[in-house]
This record gives sequence, C-alpha cells and structure tokens, in this order.
Amino acid sequence: MLTFAERVANGVALLDEKTPEWRTSVEPETLVMDSPDDCILGQVYGDWLLATEGLAITGYRERQEFYGFEFTVDEYLHEDFEFLREDLRDEWIKQL
Repeated sequence: MLTFAERVANGVALLDEKTPEWRTSVEPETLVMDSPDDCILGQVYGDWLLATEGLAITGYRERQEFYGFEFTVDEYLHEDFEFLREDLRDEWIKQL
C-alpha cells in the first residue's frame, strides 16, 4: 500500500498535468479531505463528482486512492480515522 506522501505526489502530478494552475484554488485553512466541497478536488473544480468525471476516475475508488483523493475502506474503518484524515490533509498542504 502506498504512503500518503506517495499518493499525494501522484495526485499532484495528475493535477499539474490536467490543471496546471490548480494550486491557486486551494485554501489550506479550509481543506477537509472527506468533504466533497472542501477537499482538494472540490476546491479546485468546485464539485468532487464533476472533478472525478473530468479526470476519468469516477467509480474507480482505487484510482481515487492512488491519487490521494480518497481513503481506503480500511482507513475509513480505522479507529484512528480522524488522525488519518488530518495526516492526509497535512500531506496535501505540504506538497502544495
């Protein structure tokens, strides 16, 4: 399984390729990784679902996880999910 750093690096590379100016749309102080409006894709594209469609990752949870846009099922069910959510958020902010 990839680390958060590796997954976010994949997401950064994808966004750099598809939407080079994406960083200007991200407000780190309001970034919430499990919110469709306030996650990276929600902030950059205005809508998480439209973003996943545009990036051709709709319905492909594994792809969304690979790019650091989604948590694995095990992560969602983990007893320390709140800490994992913050860790992923922090990694996105670090790689902005």
